[in-house]
Amino acid sequence: APTTTSPTRAPTTPLPTISPTNPPTIVPTICSGLTDDDRTTAIRAIVVSISPGSIIEEGSSTPQSQAFNWVVNVDQNCPGSDEDNTSIEQRYILAVLYYSTNGADWTDSGAFLSVNLTECLWRIPDPASGDGIFCTDNGTVVNRIAIDDNNLNGTLPSELGSLPSLRALLLDSNENIQGTIPESFKELSNLTFLDLDNNTLSGTIPEFLYGLSALLAVDLNYNDFSGTISSQISQLSNLNFLDLSDNFFNGTIPDVINIMTSLNQLALYENELTGTIPDISSLAELKELFLYGNFLNGTLPSFQNLVNLVELDLGNNIITGPIPDISNLAALEDFFLYENILTGPLPSFQNLGQLVELDLSDNEFTGTIPATIGSLPNLTSLRVHKNVLIGTMPVQICLLTSPPPPLLEDLTADCLGIPPPVECDCCTECF
Repeated sequence: APTTTSPTRAPTTPLPTISPTNPPTIVPTICSGLTDDDRTTAIRAIVVSISPGSIIEEGSSTPQSQAFNWVVNVDQNCPGSDEDNTSIEQRYILAVLYYSTNGADWTDSGAFLSVNLTECLWRIPDPASGDGIFCTDNGTVVNRIAIDDNNLNGTLPSELGSLPSLRALLLDSNENIQGTIPESFKELSNLTFLDLDNNTLSGTIPEFLYGLSALLAVDLNYNDFSGTISSQISQLSNLNFLDLSDNFFNGTIPDVINIMTSLNQLALYENELTGTIPDISSLAELKELFLYGNFLNGTLPSFQNLVNLVELDLGNNIITGPIPDISNLAALEDFFLYENILTGPLPSFQNLGQLVELDLSDNEFTGTIPATIGSLPNLTSLRVHKNVLIGTMPVQICLLTSPPPPLLEDLTADCLGIPPPVECDCCTECF
């Protein structure tokens, strides 16, 4: 994917946490009325309903075989006579996750595979950070797995798709989770949050993902995914957070993005996307839009309906034409259009009272720098170098650099040369 030296902040992932219910402690019991062979047979029947029987055969070194052997030979749970074997199923699935991602090398393995604790206490749920294994139904049914930045190294086991109550799967920032998203995840009909960012997952976005209509947030940022973004993504009508940035996606941004009206954060930066930016005028809830570092061309779309927009970064593309009317973007704090081929005079920006950073560098803007920029009370960075601008830096802007401490700490322009294209005695850097 193309690179950029922009100081832009990447969007964060605001994934709500779920308060845990304190689960009971498991008391080891002897399986009354069952011989060891009967118990093994019963557990095998449970496990085979989740994993293919061939991968748990004796002598196999698969994570599934290791997990099965742990459940049979180490764990002390007994199969239920009422066919409710939720605990055994969950303990097996979480054991597969442990062995599939080299649990022995985790930064913090917590109490994973503890025979004296319910699986809901294998990683103590922390409502503040959202980390841990969260359970509902009086602390017995797993509905959230959040193990981030913990050196998980391996593949995502398909067995996770056999947790029907799972609402959140957050395994981000482990860096070394590899392979593809398992087909079995199509069974996770209750999944609302999927965060796998900062790993080394690859392949395309599986088509079934677009059918998980309960999803509210999908974060696949900073992986090795490729292929195109399907127009079927519009089926995720409840989605409010989508981050597919820093991958190898190509093709165009689908036009149907404009009907995903629940979106408030959209990040597709640092990919290989081409074509024009589609109409986004219906995305009135959008607060963050990051499309920088692609090969997007054409002119800028209308932003006038995006009245909640706070951060907009379209830098490092090949966008042409003038800046459209932005007078309605009163909430905008960061506005980045650097490294494009934009032309025409600069707008006044006078209605953008919340603006903190404005980067218009490395374009082909003409005319003078508007004095009205100096009326922006929160501006800390203004970068207008590498353009075709002329004249003198307005005194109103220079005044922002003088109060102790200065409000405007970063001011750049084409102020080198004799005479310079832009006269600027207050610039922090001249080009």
